[in-house]
Amino acid sequence: MESITFSYKMGSEKIDSQSAFEVGPALVTKLVTLFQDCAYAPSNFLVGEFVSQVLEDSELPGSSNGLVLATYQEQLIGALFFRCVLQTADLDFVAVLKRFRGNRIGRKLILEFERLATIFGCERAMLEVSDRNISALATYRSVGYEEVGRRKRYYSSGEDAIVFEKLLEINFDTSDDLN
Repeated sequence: MESITFSYKMGSEKIDSQSAFEVGPALVTKLVTLFQDCAYAPSNFLVGEFVSQVLEDSELPGSSNGLVLATYQEQLIGALFFRCVLQTADLDFVAVLKRFRGNRIGRKLILEFERLATIFGCERAMLEVSDRNISALATYRSVGYEEVGRRKRYYSSGEDAIVFEKLLEINFDTSDDLN
């Protein structure tokens, strides 16, 4: 798994040389396929609508929406959507293809998200996750997220949503974690 590449986009901002990727119908299709492989993804229609809207919004100058992609041998294997509002970064959705799980890709996506959020002035990160998504709960806790609330029967399946928060360190280096 040494040749995993991370790329990202947020508005018209270019973070570094890896940040350029083509936003368009082909990327939407790849993202929808990725999210369909995720047990906790919304319906196909909602995924397509969500992905299209986030990508469209991320192209606007000054956009607060961001996207982090993980690719392996030119295949999209993971993605994370986020948005920054004031000093808070909200992690909206993260997914990793089933056959690539267990390789810390989700963890690396989260750490890259946190790094980007601090560049845009965010001081904390927030997210919510199903109380039945055991692997996601373990991953979030392993990178320092703490439970700050619970929304009873939040999801249509009746599952509770656990709300997590993490205070972000400005200008921290994740290069060791991303290798």
